[in-house]
Amino acid sequence: MKLATPLSEALGLATPIVQAPMAGGPSSQELVAACSGAGALGSFGFAYTQPEEMKKQSAFVRSKTDRPFGINLFTSPQPGQIAAGAQRGALDAVAGYYKELGLPAPESVNAPYAPDLNAQLDAVEEIRPKVFTVHLADLNQNRIKAMQQNGILVGGSATCVAEAQRLESLGFDFVIAQGGEAGGHRGSYLRDPYQSMTGTLVLTRLVVRAVRLPVIAAGGIMDGAGIAAALALGAQLAQLGTAFIPAPRVARRRFTRISC
Repeated sequence: MKLATPLSEALGLATPIVQAPMAGGPSSQELVAACSGAGALGSFGFAYTQPEEMKKQSAFVRSKTDRPFGINLFTSPQPGQIAAGAQRGALDAVAGYYKELGLPAPESVNAPYAPDLNAQLDAVEEIRPKVFTVHLADLNQNRIKAMQQNGILVGGSATCVAEAQRLESLGFDFVIAQGGEAGGHRGSYLRDPYQSMTGTLVLTRLVVRAVRLPVIAAGGIMDGAGIAAALALGAQLAQLGTAFIPAPRVARRRFTRISC
C-alpha cells in the first residue's frame, strides 16, 4: 500500500520520507542520489560548500535520477575570518584525539568560516532544486519569492511555535518541526536554544495546530514506527538523518527497512 500525503504528492515522492540535509560531508552526492532514486527526498547540506561545488554535486544527482532533491543552507549572519586566538579553546579540546591518532596537531584556520551566503543563494536559484530549506534563521521575502517563482518549494526549521509562525508570516511553503532529539545542531534562532528543547512528537503536534502550513517532523526518528507516529500527529513528512549516515552504498536496502 502506498503511503502518501498532500506534501509528498506535491513533491512527487513515493514515500513521505526526507533524508535530512547534513552539512560537512554526511549528505554525500551518492547518498542524495540513492535516497531520491528510491523515492524519498534526498537532501544536500551545503552550508560549508562553495557555489561551484554545489552546482557540480547537484549535476551528479541529476545524472543518476530524475527524482526531486533538496538543498539546505544556514541563513544566519556569518562571521568573517576568526582570529587565531579565538580558536585556541576549540583546538586544545581536540588536540588529544589528534595525538591519539598520530596526526599533526590541529592548527588555526585562516579562511572565512563559511562561503558567501548570497553567492550560495544565487547558486540555489540557478540549480533549481525541487526544495530549498533554511536553518538557524529565516530568509528575506524577496529571496523566498524568487525561489518560488523558479518552482522551488521553500521550507525552514522551527524549534518552537514562535519560529513556525514566523516562517508562515514570511510566506514559506512548509515548516520543519525540529525537536530536542535532533542530532548535530538544532535551528533555534528566536529563542535561547536551551529554552527550545521540546521533544519531536510534542513539538510536531503543537506546530501542526499553530500554523496552516504543511509540517515535516524531524529529530530522533529512526524507523517506521517513528515515521508512523509523526504522521499520526499531523506531520506530512518525516525527516531522518542519523538513520542514513552509514548507508551511502546501501541506501535502497535501508530505505526499504525504514519505510516498512
